[in-house]
Amino acid sequence: MLAVETALRAMREIGEHDYARRAVDGLVEEADALSLPTMLTTPVVPGPLPGLYGGAWMTGVYLREAVGWERLKLLAKSFDADGKPDVGGWVGSLTAGERASVEAVLGVPSPAWV
Repeated sequence: MLAVETALRAMREIGEHDYARRAVDGLVEEADALSLPTMLTTPVVPGPLPGLYGGAWMTGVYLREAVGWERLKLLAKSFDADGKPDVGGWVGSLTAGERASVEAVLGVPSPAWV
């Protein structure tokens, strides 16, 4: 999610607006291939799930709208004691208002999230 958003921002920054637009169009098109609950609970393995990049990017768009880019970027630093990504921990670090906005996108944090 964050890597794709950062890459799109970089392409726009260097003037590759057409490339970024085509990439966004492709991400939006593929986003429906993977449901949010499936994305949040399926371990990532070699050979990503169909729709993973589009679904993750679209989820990131909604989260960015909910809490802003600066708060969303903190998700990249959220790991549990075993070094695994910890979305629930990130959600827990937000203010009550931000948390409510994020939960409107993702749902209430679940131990099933990977």
